[in-house]
Amino acid sequence: MIHTYPDSGDRVLTWICQMKQAVLIVDLENRIEMANPEALELLGYAGEALAGRAIDSVVGKDRAKTTGGEGQEARWIARNGRLVPVRMTVSDLFDAGGKLQARVYTGMSGNELGHTDLVTHAPDAITILDVDQHRWIEVNENTARLYGYPREKLLQMGPWDVSPEYQPDGRPSRDAAREKLEDALAGGTPVFEWVHRNAEGELFPCEVRLARIPHATRRLVRGSIVDIRERKKLEEKLVEERALLRALIDSIPDYVFVKDTGGVYLLCNKTTEEFFNASEAEIVGRTDFDFVDRETAEAFRAQDQKVLAAGCSLRNEEWLHYADGRRVRVETVKTPFYGPEGRLLGLVGVARDITERRRAEAALRES
Repeated sequence: MIHTYPDSGDRVLTWICQMKQAVLIVDLENRIEMANPEALELLGYAGEALAGRAIDSVVGKDRAKTTGGEGQEARWIARNGRLVPVRMTVSDLFDAGGKLQARVYTGMSGNELGHTDLVTHAPDAITILDVDQHRWIEVNENTARLYGYPREKLLQMGPWDVSPEYQPDGRPSRDAAREKLEDALAGGTPVFEWVHRNAEGELFPCEVRLARIPHATRRLVRGSIVDIRERKKLEEKLVEERALLRALIDSIPDYVFVKDTGGVYLLCNKTTEEFFNASEAEIVGRTDFDFVDRETAEAFRAQDQKVLAAGCSLRNEEWLHYADGRRVRVETVKTPFYGPEGRLLGLVGVARDITERRRAEAALRES
């Protein structure tokens, strides 16, 4: 059975780019004119490596002569010579006047073999840019919703028309966009954050992924755009919460620290920094053995192991000896902490200076 797709032209590019299956567009001389990213990945090619190749070098001479069919079992030939099992569909592509323009080879492999839908619309905003014409030649409905422009208007525009003059880093949007496009045209797959501007003039952040669409005569780049406003809000909230937690920890006069199961410091507050006479950056990633004498470090480690083995909070008293000769008696509470799946990750320690309390108690006993 031969499927026909009379809606040809630029919209065909969107069709093949939104398919999860590997797609090869073959001209009337049986040479590959275009391949979508899925085909390139399946066969181990990059960039233009497939453009201009004879179709029989990929599907085999017998299969290249196929005049139609849906769901045929076949083996495509990867770049390294490996045979890739696929379910192949061969379709004819006609123009609006009914003239045969090309043949479409679609290959489904792996988990895709059970699917019957050939066209799956991506949930992201999808665009296809003709780099030399400086405009989009195809956009999906998600793109129109994202920017607030009708599709017909967007087809007269390019990415710089929905961008502010400058990006947050101070670079002109046109210069930065040109750099990313050149990266994609060279075979790269740049992923980056970008500030866009919608029809209402509102600026909003997006994550953009670019990939070159191999074509015999045109420089085309596919864009996948995701609105990340909600993600940014969550990230900002997380930064605020971390700042609040840091302010809280550093305002506590007690010694506060976190260690992993191996005794390596993960976090500490300013009181702990003062004791070790080192910054948190110098303490994190190291153990007590890097800062105190071996006997003291072994005592700290022994108490840590008791807590980890017990699986509950334990309290003990110990002396802290500062480098300047001061001695501080502390009451330390150490508590194990666990990951979301119940795996033991380490312990949290809080030590309070009780030197004066113990001196007062001793004086009271002696009076």
